[in-house]
Amino acid sequence: MRVLAVAVSAWLAGCASEGRPLPAWTLEVDGGAHQVELPGALRDLLPSHTSVFALRGEIALDPSERGRPLTFVVPCFHGPLQLSASGEPIAEIDAGVGEHRFVIPAALTAGPTLALELRAEHDNATLQGFGLAPVLVAGVHPEPSGVALFNRYLAISAFALIGVFATLYAVLYALDRRREDGAFVVMAIGCVFAPLWSLGLLERYIGDRAILVHSLLSAVALIALLYTTHYTFGIERARRPWVIAFVLCALGSIGTQFSLRVQPVMLPIGYIVTTALFVNLVIALVPLARAGARRMDARLTIGGIAIATVVAITEGVAKGGHRLGGLHVGPTTIVLYGLVQAIVLARGHVARARAIERANVELQRQVAERSKELADALARLSQQPRAELEAGGTIDGRYRVVRELGAGGMGSVHEVERIADGERFALKRVRGHADSSALARFAREAQIAAELRHPNLVPVIDVGISDGELFLVMPVIAGGALATARDRFGDAAWARPLLAQIAAGLAALHARGIVHRDLKPANILIDRGVARIADFGLAALHAGAAPIAAEGTRSLSDVALAATASPEDPMTRTGDVFGTPAYLAPELAAGVRHARPSSDVFAFGVLAYEMLAGTPPFATAPVLDRLAGRAIAAPPPLPEPLIMPCLALEPDARPTADELAAGLAIS
Repeated sequence: MRVLAVAVSAWLAGCASEGRPLPAWTLEVDGGAHQVELPGALRDLLPSHTSVFALRGEIALDPSERGRPLTFVVPCFHGPLQLSASGEPIAEIDAGVGEHRFVIPAALTAGPTLALELRAEHDNATLQGFGLAPVLVAGVHPEPSGVALFNRYLAISAFALIGVFATLYAVLYALDRRREDGAFVVMAIGCVFAPLWSLGLLERYIGDRAILVHSLLSAVALIALLYTTHYTFGIERARRPWVIAFVLCALGSIGTQFSLRVQPVMLPIGYIVTTALFVNLVIALVPLARAGARRMDARLTIGGIAIATVVAITEGVAKGGHRLGGLHVGPTTIVLYGLVQAIVLARGHVARARAIERANVELQRQVAERSKELADALARLSQQPRAELEAGGTIDGRYRVVRELGAGGMGSVHEVERIADGERFALKRVRGHADSSALARFAREAQIAAELRHPNLVPVIDVGISDGELFLVMPVIAGGALATARDRFGDAAWARPLLAQIAAGLAALHARGIVHRDLKPANILIDRGVARIADFGLAALHAGAAPIAAEGTRSLSDVALAATASPEDPMTRTGDVFGTPAYLAPELAAGVRHARPSSDVFAFGVLAYEMLAGTPPFATAPVLDRLAGRAIAAPPPLPEPLIMPCLALEPDARPTADELAAGLAIS
């Protein structure tokens, strides 16, 4: 790649490539003189304060150069330069980006030598040194070199495309309020530093603060990249450490305004932090690139990150020498990655539109066929033996079995792939010989979950009947249940963000008039740091609606305690207590008719207490104490002010799920 870049830069350089390089100079600063070879960085020889330095050279002229005008070119230097030849100041010609061009009149070139002096201010920009050695060209060549024109038009194009990207996705964000679109707009605005830097506008209008603005904007762009990738793919953010790292880098850049010694330290730190971020994102995206509906998007993003990393390393100035012969391809990287991200986001919008279209078609199909299928299937469910599912088999002609995820007394869960688009899901089915109450619970879970859309609830995407068995389809939750993470109970820093998410999901349920009635660690699924409430088989309606429960809940819950029996409702016995006793509110000892949102809040309080303290709040389940007529002992207090009120024995004394979600989100 380096050989190709050098070849391209040589081809673009035009007249400048025909000139004679002038590498040997004498650096004069603060009364001292040093012999230097250009290209090269000057930071080791320049003082740690802003100052004016001069580069002097006694140039021996060739016979072909004497007595004729000469063009002196500095191909790669960011910052203003002043040239004098034999003591006469030479005006600079307006040339390309990063290029300085001076025409020395013939009157000064008659002798065998020519004394040249370059003067510049030693500041943040000049610390990067001369990327290429100055060049002396015979004749008058006022036109910019090919490299300079390439840099100029590339930077202008990049600036225009960034504006297009930012405007387009700002409109999309205003219309749809999707967070990935908003984060992409911020990233595009932050990326404007690259073309502004290449065009020399930062140095021209900001002066020695150019490095500071450059660093701040790049930090904004990288933080926005982190959020854009998270929102686009739903990967775990690990936001805070990265945000802190980039903020510290930006603060370090502010320090360059007070001491030039800071910049040589901050530049490599910035490169290391940026590279570490890219590596972290690639590692998170690799599993998504291997399989799933968004594997192509993940591969495109990984490719964009790889290109950005390679170009940054290749173009980087090492000891002041530019590796690409003066070509500034940084704006190209910005444009290419912006295109990649725009394509990924556009594909996401198209995929969502197609998903809506497929959902509408599927809904029409289900409305037309489900009634007849359901009637026929229910008639033979109790007689038909259970069909075993094997990898590679199909379900309802629409899902291909990948592997079994788990099995229980009521049915099994398999990972499946939707044949239409390759997206992976979890398919839950009920045994063909399940009793009518189990089938009713299964149908209730499908009905409730299918109506819910919240990031902290597990939705049902599809429900149907295949080979005489009911099934429902949900997203794949790879992390497992909270119950499997009991070894982390007691780690408050780990528990707090999860509890905030559980409370948000519970608030969404209650807002729809639904009481979960079986909130416990086994029904909380954790996927890459995101908590989701699952299993609505025991859920019921409240706010005046008749509570719906299921008889025979031993197959779904850890324990089912029957206090009394009543044949009032085929799915409910008024005095039954369903759920896991340790998480049941004490008022449920009188029966499921007392299940209200406050009962879920009590279960949340028990769950939160366990996660924060590492131990249960009660020695015995309060609902069992209430059934036995025993007094309920108060739990040891926690320093968390929001949790203890959840464990109040009186339902009206407990906070709402909305209040919990708001309070935990702030704390």
